[in-house]
Amino acid sequence: MDIFILPIIFIGILICYKHMHYNNLYRYGMSFFILLAISQVFMSIPQLVYNLNKSLNHQLFIMNTSLLVSNILIITAYTILVLGFLFFKDNRGD
Repeated sequence: MDIFILPIIFIGILICYKHMHYNNLYRYGMSFFILLAISQVFMSIPQLVYNLNKSLNHQLFIMNTSLLVSNILIITAYTILVLGFLFFKDNRGD
């Protein structure tokens, strides 16, 4: 995933926000898209690290940590979405 997917994520957030009061599944979709958007921010950090005047070890640590956090957020987002589909029973968003 890259920065070009952010408009699709934004449209997904808008659609899920519009329908989340009527259907519980859209709540899972909303959290899915929000976590994907946050993970995209962490994925863009390594590109910004090159402008820092830090040592190479410090730059590599920042890059690896941000990519690890991004991957964890993506895995969490897909897990929430899959669990939402598996345990989806009630169609109403009471």
